[in-house]
Formats: sequence, C-alpha cells, structure tokens
Amino acid sequence: MNLVKKVAAIGTAFVAMCFIAAAPAPSRAATDDVAATAMSGRVLTGFELRKLFSGHTWYWKDGAAYFQANGMFKAWVKGGAETTYGEGSWSANDDGQLCIRARWHSLSEDTNAFNCYIHRINEAIYQRELPRGSWYLFSHVPVRAGDEAGKLEQGDHVTTEYLRARRYVTRNARTERGRVPSGQPDKPR
Repeated sequence: MNLVKKVAAIGTAFVAMCFIAAAPAPSRAATDDVAATAMSGRVLTGFELRKLFSGHTWYWKDGAAYFQANGMFKAWVKGGAETTYGEGSWSANDDGQLCIRARWHSLSEDTNAFNCYIHRINEAIYQRELPRGSWYLFSHVPVRAGDEAGKLEQGDHVTTEYLRARRYVTRNARTERGRVPSGQPDKPR
C-alpha cells in the first residue's frame, strides 16, 4: 500500500496537540525503541498533514479543537471556573511539522501559544512536540482502538462549545483592574 493510501486509511489522524491521556511513563529502552522506529521513517509532507487535519475535530479528555480548511483554529477546554477557549491558525509544511498559533483566553488571563509537532511515518505515524518532546505512536495503519488518531472526527464539532466558552469567559473574566463589568458570573450550560 503506498503512503498516501496509508495516510488516507488512518481516517484523518490529528497530531497530538498536547492532550495525550496520562499513562505510566515508558521505560527508557521503550522510549528509545519508539524514537528509533520513528526516526527510521520519513517525515509526512505538508499535503499529507493537511489531508489528515484539515476539516477535522480532535477530541481530548476535557475539550476539543477544530482545524478549519482555511487554516483557522479554534478550541475549548473544560467548563466552569476552568473554562478556556483558543483561537488562531494552523499550518503544515513539508518538514513534517504541524504548527498551531493561538490566543488562549481564561477567566484569569489571556496568553499566546505557538506549538509545533513533527510527524514521521514508518509502518505507523509517530509524533512529538518540538523542540524536545518524546516520540510516541500516534496511529497504527489502519487505526486501532486506543490510538490518538481515533479521536479525530470529520467536521466542525467544536463551534457550539467554543462559543459557549467564549461567552462565559468574556462575561466573567477578571482583569488586572478587577472584574469586567458584566453583572453576576454566569454558569456555563
């Protein structure tokens, strides 16, 4: 099976943006084996990465992100006092990198983030955060139960919660000057 068919068979995998489920730390030998396997593969092209991520929602434990086909990015995390939403852009290049530039908003602060992840394919897709993240198996080909790529779903399944989070944070955010005038804090729905 050629690489493009392998990538398509994944069913649209998305790079792990930083929300991998907590698991026991692998041994040094296991980590070295994964890194060696990843490094023996080749980087995914920008075309392949865009095919994997564009127009897809990636779910994680406490939220989700949507990678719009036009390069825009939006996401939400948690609810209540820990509600956060982000908006920005994403891009993919022929060095196997998926990069996300976003402005994140919470009740206590706004912050900018720029994260890049590199992807390599061997018999599976591997990913790591740049510059010093550890390689991990992102997806078997085809996707198996438990693969991070299995948390991807075609379409925008983020906007409703994203808008809810944005309204909640906007109404209830604290600034250095105190509470933003908006009346009583709302509870997210």
